[in-house]
Amino acid sequence: MSPLIIILPSLVLRKNSICPDSSLIEPTSGGYKTFKIAPKPGGGITWAKAAHICPYGEIKCEWKIVNDEFKLQICVPFGTSASVVMPNGNEYEVTNGKYCFTEVWDEA
Repeated sequence: MSPLIIILPSLVLRKNSICPDSSLIEPTSGGYKTFKIAPKPGGGITWAKAAHICPYGEIKCEWKIVNDEFKLQICVPFGTSASVVMPNGNEYEVTNGKYCFTEVWDEA
């Protein structure tokens, strides 16, 4: 199985290494048939990307904070589903496809 790679500004981290809260894609069943995306921004980091190749295809996730707006873009492979938990606590269940979620960002 390929490792999950997380890309942050000037850093490349493997899941659960330097910054476990930055892990964006977490399996909730075997083979990533279902998975969870729960970005946890903070600490001055304003964007992150993650990708994982699973048996169903490539899972992609990218978030950024620009002008007090948090924007999350994800790609869910065919035959899979994802639970998305936004930093404000809103939760979404999605199936295959590309999605974009936005919310007002207040780090306080």
